[in-house]
Amino acid sequence: MQTKTDYCLVSTGGDYSARGMGTTNTVIPYDEKHCEIVEKFMRAQLEFHLHHLHKPLSKSTKKYKNFVKSLKPLFDAGIFTDKYHGRTTWDARSLDDISEFEPYEIAERKTNQSEDWFDNHVIIDGPSINEKDKDFIKKTIKSKFTETSI
Repeated sequence: MQTKTDYCLVSTGGDYSARGMGTTNTVIPYDEKHCEIVEKFMRAQLEFHLHHLHKPLSKSTKKYKNFVKSLKPLFDAGIFTDKYHGRTTWDARSLDDISEFEPYEIAERKTNQSEDWFDNHVIIDGPSINEKDKDFIKKTIKSKFTETSI
């Protein structure tokens, strides 16, 4: 039977993979109590990737919104800690089933980084955007991606 530390996410592409910002894949262990949020994330990631594989020029953002929405619980749980985790492709595995991803590095387990991950991970910037407009844009985007139904 799996123990609560036997589960992990393994990077397979993107920023935290061996072909990204470093030379190793990243392994992020997570507790058994987080299996449900990881499963929802994995489904959203797959649906988003399949949608853009088959309809690369589609204007639909529903799959993207669902994908972004699935990131929030991972940030809240401290599994993901920065925007680069969201820009990485992941596979869910058991810790004893990651040898094919060598070289890899097991990430330190972290606690919640922030109560409000969105405010700490979305940057609105530009030479002609004043602070009042930045706040409005951020609040608008935040409300769209944190709605309970899309």
